Amino acid sequence: MADKPFDLESTKEPLAVTVSIGVASSHGTYESADSMLERADKAMYQAKNTGRNKVVSDEAIGGKADNKAAS
Repeated sequence: MADKPFDLESTKEPLAVTVSIGVASSHGTYESADSMLERADKAMYQAKNTGRNKVVSDEAIGGKADNKAAS
């Protein structure tokens, strides 16, 4: 996405955009949504901090599910 800037009518220069995505999954555990979102958020910041414009899984950074019951 970063290699294809957007031409906008409101700007003189094309707008370069990057996408950083963090992914987490529950792996069948009874995990709270807050815990899963926290892991996805950490993975997203890892994507941003390691060059942007990528997808990082929480498993790639050692994320582990918090087995607290979902509320």
